[in-house]
Amino acid sequence: ISAAFIPIFTRYRKEGDEENAWAFANSMMHLMFIGVAVIAGVAYLLAPWLARFVGAGFGPEDWATTVRLMRIMLLSPLFFSVAGVFISIQDSYKHFFFRSLAPLFYNGGIIFCIVKFGKEFGVMGVTWGVVLGACLHLLIQLPSFFHSGFHYQRIFTIYHPGVKETVALMAPRSLGLGATQINTITITAIGSTL
Repeated sequence: ISAAFIPIFTRYRKEGDEENAWAFANSMMHLMFIGVAVIAGVAYLLAPWLARFVGAGFGPEDWATTVRLMRIMLLSPLFFSVAGVFISIQDSYKHFFFRSLAPLFYNGGIIFCIVKFGKEFGVMGVTWGVVLGACLHLLIQLPSFFHSGFHYQRIFTIYHPGVKETVALMAPRSLGLGATQINTITITAIGSTL
C-alpha cells in the first residue's frame, strides 16, 4: 500500500487540504480492513480445502492441524492491513522511529509465545504468537500515528478520488506479490509430500 498511498496523501497535504488528506486516510484504512476481513472470512470457510492444496502430502492429523493453524493466523492480516496505512502516514511525515520498531515487536510477540507457551501448547502457542506479534506491530505505532495529527473519522467511500487512484496503483504491485506467494505455496505443497 505504501508505494501507492504516500504520494497521494502527501499531495493532499502539500495542497493544504488536510481535511481531504485525513478523509482519504480514513477511507483507505477502512477499505483495507474490510477488504482483508472479507478475504480472511472466505479463507476461514475454505480452510479445509486450502489446507489440502498447501499440504498436499499431509495425512489426516497434519491436515486438521494445518486447518486450525490457518484459521488462527488469518487474524494477523487484519492487524497488518491497518498497520500498512499507519506506516504509510508515518513515512509521509518522515517519522521512522516507531515504524522501524514494529518488526521487532512482531518478532518479539512470536518469541514470547514460543518461550512461554511453546512447550505446553506446541505449534498452537507459536501460532498465537504470530497473532500477538501482529497486534504489537500495530500498537507500537500508535504514539507516532496520533502525533502526526490523525483523528479517526467514520468515513468509508470507495468513490473518493484518492482511493480510486490508490487502488489502481496498487494493482500491479499486488499481482507481483501474489505471484511470489503462489510460488511459495507451490514449493510448500511439494515439500509436504517429502
